[in-house]
Amino acid sequence: MRPCGSKAGRLGRKGEQAAVQFLKRAGYHILDRNWRSGHYELDVVAQIGPCVAFVEVRGRCAQSLQSGYDTINRAKKQALSKAIRAYLKRHRWIHSYRFDIISIDWDAQGKISAIRHYESVPLR
Repeated sequence: MRPCGSKAGRLGRKGEQAAVQFLKRAGYHILDRNWRSGHYELDVVAQIGPCVAFVEVRGRCAQSLQSGYDTINRAKKQALSKAIRAYLKRHRWIHSYRFDIISIDWDAQGKISAIRHYESVPLR
């Protein structure tokens, strides 16, 4: 059996797709995926009602000691803030927005064991 980390790229794409499906089932409309501005990226931009959610998708092996939520450090938050500002500059119709995290846990076989959605996460 290969360790979870050896499949990181494939699991990352699979995780983002799972996050999009999770959001759609919850009533969100997906506006963008993997949106880029320079070297900054937003994984998923989704809307529910009047609010736009900028969603960072984080995957971790279920046996990892750190959750996906906890892997977002200050530098990553600063990069996400810059990406969000760039998105808002190009989409001036957005007045209500927030930052969310979807954390996906993978088992040793590469199957999803848990999905957690954290809404309105502070970027400071």
